Amino acid sequence: MAAPVARPASWLISAPADLALYSGIAFLSAPLVLWLGHLVEPARLFVFLNLTFTLGHYAPTWVRALGDRAQFRANRLQIILFPVLFFTFAWVTRNQPMVVAFVMYFWDRAHALLQNYGFLRLYEARSGPPGSGRTDFALLVSSALMLMTFNMGLLTPLLVQLHVLGLPHLAAPMTIFVVRGVAVLATLVCAGFYVRALVKRRAAGLPVSLGKQLFLVSVTAGHALMNLTTNIFLLSAHEKIYHSVQYAVLVWHYDKKRARAGVKETSRFFMALAGKRGLLLYLGVIATWTATVVVVKSFVEAEPHQYDPTAFQSLLGGIALTHYYFDSFLWRVRKPQVRENL
Repeated sequence: MAAPVARPASWLISAPADLALYSGIAFLSAPLVLWLGHLVEPARLFVFLNLTFTLGHYAPTWVRALGDRAQFRANRLQIILFPVLFFTFAWVTRNQPMVVAFVMYFWDRAHALLQNYGFLRLYEARSGPPGSGRTDFALLVSSALMLMTFNMGLLTPLLVQLHVLGLPHLAAPMTIFVVRGVAVLATLVCAGFYVRALVKRRAAGLPVSLGKQLFLVSVTAGHALMNLTTNIFLLSAHEKIYHSVQYAVLVWHYDKKRARAGVKETSRFFMALAGKRGLLLYLGVIATWTATVVVVKSFVEAEPHQYDPTAFQSLLGGIALTHYYFDSFLWRVRKPQVRENL
């Protein structure tokens, strides 16, 4: 009698952990931010969350890049050279802060979207052979753009800029109505193709990942709930929380699993992360990283006439751009060696 075939897992860590830290946080951060927005001035709340979450989740990127010797050897040039280039770029353009801000804004949007896309691909890979992923990406992009068209807090600044460029008719109510209609239609079409891909997958005898569907619903619902506010600071704060928590947990899970698998090409630090006090060590690294930058920030602001404030802004810009770039090749989920430890 043949042994029963093991059913593929639907979760990356476990059902409770995924629901709390991956899917759940993507939705729960929205009501949390909306509530905090009534207690704390939104701009101050955004700054606080940006320092504690966004800045904190940059540290695991360096842990991953330097702690995995195989990755460092394969990407030695990128890991050594590109941070220098990004910090130089941020420094050279320090007197034109909108240059770095423009690059960071659009790269950050793409970075966050690609993280969500990566989670969808990981979940599908865990439950069986993954599909092409085109329908996943199309639905993520179309739904994000659709929600943006219904939030005047995001749409108004864009319309104002278009008006400045000499395109006043784009702000007309009928134009907005048409843009929203097209966005809704595009999302419905993409959703139709997504459901069609699920049906075809089931028809081929392949499982449909429950974890993937819950993640997609949670991310979309969280963004939809945030559209109850037009305050751009609160809108950004929501993503700061869930994106950073997801990323920090993902890196921790990957590093620990890779070290415990006995992979020789891991540093002693990676091995320590897999030990009994590994989580405390990991959180300590994140806290130390964040505290160091905050202390530098406070020191510079306390002595404004002695230190060039643009130097600190260049430092933050270089750190952020390096994070975006490192993630673009460190977490390519199409690579089997990346997926097997997630």
